[in-house]
Amino acid sequence: MLHWIVAALVVTMLVLGWASELEEERNRSFMLIRTHFQFGVILFGLMILRLSWRLARPDPRPAPPVEDETLRAGAWYVHYFSGWILIGLTVLHIAAAGWHQFVARDRLLDRMLT
Repeated sequence: MLHWIVAALVVTMLVLGWASELEEERNRSFMLIRTHFQFGVILFGLMILRLSWRLARPDPRPAPPVEDETLRAGAWYVHYFSGWILIGLTVLHIAAAGWHQFVARDRLLDRMLT
């Protein structure tokens, strides 16, 4: 269940991030980016919790055999590429925050944290 909560929050984070950039009204944009930041903190905590849980527990039971190899392959590809996309988006997000802080010097991180 935690897996799906994290997945839903990742999608929510993407939507909030894009919406805050597209919103023209400054107060709404600020509210969206602040919510994005707060959900990000929650998401980070849940990801640490999930990783800790996974490291502390033995390997899960193997999935029951699936007769349809196409379904099995499709599920594998979705999970594999979703993981890499999540890693890429995380790196991009960190790079964008660094750009705002050190290149644009627009005090975005200060506004998010206060």
